[in-house]
Amino acid sequence: MFPDDVVIEKYKKFADSRGELVITHEGLVNDIMTIKRSFSKKNVLRGLHFQKPPNPQKKIIEVVSGSIIGLLINMDTSSIEHGKFYTLKIDSADGNLLQIPSHYAHGFIALTDVVFQYFTIGPYSAESEIAITPPKFFYEQQGFDIDSLIISDKDRLAFCYEEYFQQ
Repeated sequence: MFPDDVVIEKYKKFADSRGELVITHEGLVNDIMTIKRSFSKKNVLRGLHFQKPPNPQKKIIEVVSGSIIGLLINMDTSSIEHGKFYTLKIDSADGNLLQIPSHYAHGFIALTDVVFQYFTIGPYSAESEIAITPPKFFYEQQGFDIDSLIISDKDRLAFCYEEYFQQ
């Protein structure tokens, strides 16, 4: 029998045609609120997601297996970099963790089947979440055909990057 102060938690698992998401922990542990692991098939686009104040959310991400193009947008309206779009190829063989401050929208495109893990600091808030599609120039530069990407309805209906930053 386990001691009373050892907690056994059951994973929450969500699956659809794109892959799956496993929430391995929710609740405060050393400032980390949630630990999530997802599996995405090659050519899946996830995000870009951002939580506006008063519910900002920092993230630490790791590509456990496979490779992605990480996508970031600076959402800090007081920054001269506001609206700037960034990409970074991240491969599991690199062994890198990416720490993303709360003023960035984040997403990725799976270049291979990928297992992705992330830790969030700050609770999830659907009311505070904003989703933005990558800019059109990104698809052109990278040679992606948007119609060949696997995208959720939520992300397909997200704000268009070009329109959002004209506001």
